[in-house]
Amino acid sequence: MLENGDLFRGVPDDSRGVPSHHGVTSDIPPGTVGRLAAERRRTITDEVVGKVGRVTGTVGPGRVGEVMLAVRGGSEHFHAYPCDAQILTVGTRVVVVEYHPPRTVIVAEA
Repeated sequence: MLENGDLFRGVPDDSRGVPSHHGVTSDIPPGTVGRLAAERRRTITDEVVGKVGRVTGTVGPGRVGEVMLAVRGGSEHFHAYPCDAQILTVGTRVVVVEYHPPRTVIVAEA
């Protein structure tokens, strides 16, 4: 009877699905990933704040609404809260005053 280790005896490590370079997951230098992610967050924040969009789900005090904004070459939905106690109905034009990653915005009527 073969033991589990006997099945792979004499077979190179890489053919068992074990990478020959342990701990390396990409060619990106160590410490770069955090900087890239921070730069991307900063870029989308700059891109979203000040955008004008439309309410697609009623936005009001104490409730999560939804708005559609044109960002990154397309249209995306974001969760939305009003910046004051006003109720914003579907179809209302709004402007983004704050952005909270990943998909939440604070809006005011445009």
